[in-house]
Amino acid sequence: CTFFILLSYCCFLDVLTREGPAGATRLRIAFAATAALACFSDYYSFFYVAGVLAIAVVLAVVRPSASRGKALAREAATFAPVLAVMAFLFLTNARENARVWGHLRPFYYGQTEGESRGEFILRNLQNDFNLFSPWKLEDQTVFLAILACFLVAGGGSLWLMRRLKEPKNLPAAVTVVATVLMTIELMLVGLRDKYPFGGDLRHQFLLFPFLILCAIALLDRLTAAIPRPLAWALAGILGISIVVVGYQRFEAYPRVPETLMSQETERFDHLFPAPAAVYVDRYNLYWFFMHHDDWKWESEGPARFAPGIAVYRITRGDRRIQIGRAHV
Repeated sequence: CTFFILLSYCCFLDVLTREGPAGATRLRIAFAATAALACFSDYYSFFYVAGVLAIAVVLAVVRPSASRGKALAREAATFAPVLAVMAFLFLTNARENARVWGHLRPFYYGQTEGESRGEFILRNLQNDFNLFSPWKLEDQTVFLAILACFLVAGGGSLWLMRRLKEPKNLPAAVTVVATVLMTIELMLVGLRDKYPFGGDLRHQFLLFPFLILCAIALLDRLTAAIPRPLAWALAGILGISIVVVGYQRFEAYPRVPETLMSQETERFDHLFPAPAAVYVDRYNLYWFFMHHDDWKWESEGPARFAPGIAVYRITRGDRRIQIGRAHV
């Protein structure tokens, strides 16, 4: 999903930086196709599409153009297929999942007793920071100081990129705005109990790449004012620091030499050497598959007399197991 998002974003920026509509048709088609593939890959891409759609509409309205109506029509034609894919996915699957999940309660507003909206947002912003940072931060006062620095850096970036007619400034400024918009979207849906905000969750794969792009854009502007040898030296120091910290984090990451849940699977196989049917929830289905990935898997669709249960048939040689998977 992240791959398709970044690929479509490259096309989006190329479309924006062209002086006129001529020659941008292929880029618009490429953007729509890759954005749709991102939506098919994971729901967090919806926030990306919403963010760039808002930016495209605003730019179509405020940029000098012979016909504002034609500019808006081009954006409508570009985003229509992507929005159709999103609507299809929402109606067929995402809508029923837009609710509070028990194991993610801390990341929905109102699930922590006595917590205000501001406290919820601040707590989970700090959770996200700790997820992205190689050093965990426990003190909220220190985090507030760092958050203020982020806001100053974001505002300073936009000020440095204020001359949007310069070739590099518009894509950089759009990237900063898109990152802010997507973060706000995630906050709002977390407040509405529709999608979790904060913690070790999938939206990290959306926010983190864009935060990196924002940092690179800011560094590009700051180093442009210093001698080139010094800029290269700073880039080298930054690169070495990233390698060192990355290696330290890699070494600290726990290593499990065997496939996860191996002991539990061995016990299951001992207790039930030839089961005709197995019932699992949606998460234990993953563990079961990891230990039966050499079997042939076929979906039989929803259970006939048990709504909410999906049925699979797996076979290997003359052995056969029917699996019932619950939605929760």
